[in-house]
This record gives sequence, C-alpha cells and structure tokens, in this order.
Amino acid sequence: MPFRIGRVVSLALFLFLSGRVFAQTNWVTGNTGTFDLNTGTFDDRWSTATNWDAGVPTSGTLARIGFGTTPGTALIDSTVSATASQLIVSNAAAGAGTLVMTGGDLTSVGTYDIGGNAASGAGANGTLLLSGGTITASAGSINVGYANANSTATTFGNVNMSGGTIILSTNTQRFNIGVRGNATLNMTVGVINTYGETLT
Repeated sequence: MPFRIGRVVSLALFLFLSGRVFAQTNWVTGNTGTFDLNTGTFDDRWSTATNWDAGVPTSGTLARIGFGTTPGTALIDSTVSATASQLIVSNAAAGAGTLVMTGGDLTSVGTYDIGGNAASGAGANGTLLLSGGTITASAGSINVGYANANSTATTFGNVNMSGGTIILSTNTQRFNIGVRGNATLNMTVGVINTYGETLT
C-alpha cells in the first residue's frame, strides 16, 4: 500500500508540474488588439484577456507574441503589472512580434527571447520598444536574435530603449545580443542592471 500511494502522489506531482511547464498562451489579435465597443477604440494592452487565446499570461504561463502566422503588437503601460514563465516575441517570419512598454512592470522566471527561440523558423523578427517601466528577469537570461545551434535559420531581434529599466537578478543570467542570430540594441536613455553592474 505505501508503494502504491507513493506512485499516485508522484504521478499527481508530475502532472501538476507538467501543466505548469507546458501551459501557454498566444497573442491572437494582430497589431491592433481587441476592439472595445464602449470606447470605439482598439485595446492592445497585455492585460486584456481577449487579446490572448488562453487568457492573460501568469507566472506559470509561456507567453508568445508573434507566433506562427499571426503577427502581433502588445502594450504594457502604467496600468499593467505583467508576469510570465517565459516570453517569446516572434518565432517565425510571418509572425513578426513587438512588445511596447511605456510603463508598468513585467517579470519572468524564465527566458525572454526577442526575435527567435530554440525552435524558431527562418526570419523570426521580434522587437522590444522600451520607454518606461521595469522588466525583471528573475532567473532566466534575455536573448535578442536567437537561433537554434543546429539550425541555419536567420533570426532578427531588436531592442530600442528610450527609457525604463531592465534587471537581471542573479550572476548566472546573461543579456545576450545575437545568439546565432542578428540583433541590435539601441539605447538612448534607460538602465540595464545585470546583477549589480549597471549600463546607462
């Protein structure tokens, strides 16, 4: 009996962890967001549930903007406090993705992949436009222009900073510009803090 109970507990724990690892939500409303009938405008905020196919990302969710054949532009402003387990901005040419951040905060325990990821297709094109707010990588690295080591795919990642702060919390994390892909970092104003070392 103890053996059988142990197996049941182990299976339940495995399923619970698996659900957390593989939960994901994709940006589905293109570059405009959801049309708001009350205001007559488009809402492209990260925090709007209908902009995602599985609801607003949480700390246990992989968030993807510009996935497959759907391009997308998402906004984080001063009204938004966002989380994700990992963020991928564009993984294919047809799904160019942009994250615009003018305020608020975004925290991920996993990696931030801007312009490609480990399984990306050729032409992935991701952009981060940061003018305000704080991005925190609490455990994973930030990769700009990322292609698989075994792939010949060309990827493009762009980070344009005119304000805001990027924080990498531990000394094992990296801010990688061009991980077997093409990448640019344009920084006029802002702060990048890599575990105590600051670039302004």
